[in-house]
Amino acid sequence: VVKTALEIMQRSFDIHLGQPVEISEEGDKLRVSAGDNAVVVDTVLCAIGRTPNLQGLALENSGLELDERGIPLFNRNTMQCGDSHIFIAGDLNGERPILHEAGDEGKIAGFNAASDSVQGFKRKLPLAINFCDPNICLAGARYDEL
Repeated sequence: VVKTALEIMQRSFDIHLGQPVEISEEGDKLRVSAGDNAVVVDTVLCAIGRTPNLQGLALENSGLELDERGIPLFNRNTMQCGDSHIFIAGDLNGERPILHEAGDEGKIAGFNAASDSVQGFKRKLPLAINFCDPNICLAGARYDEL
């Protein structure tokens, strides 16, 4: 699906993947440079996701098992980090940085943090939509998540 989507979108504009991007002002326009490629534009829309703000939390001293990004490993149905009394929700866990997902995670984490026993909850079906031409959507888990 990704390969086909890229092929279709490349019919309308150039796509350069895997290169750091630099943006600089050039008069009243913006120069966007990626590797050997550059374009001058009026506006830039950047939708690249969020990075969890872990600075200052000293998670490396928490005793929790961390992934390669420094985010605690957790159960997505309970929001519990390992067997600890720590529950993680929202943008901090880096899983689904979307407001309604963070709200659900907060409810699950809060319920379990305040309960005598930890309960698993059924999560909403993952859904993502790119409003482009053609429209692209994802409903359910990706193959590598199964």
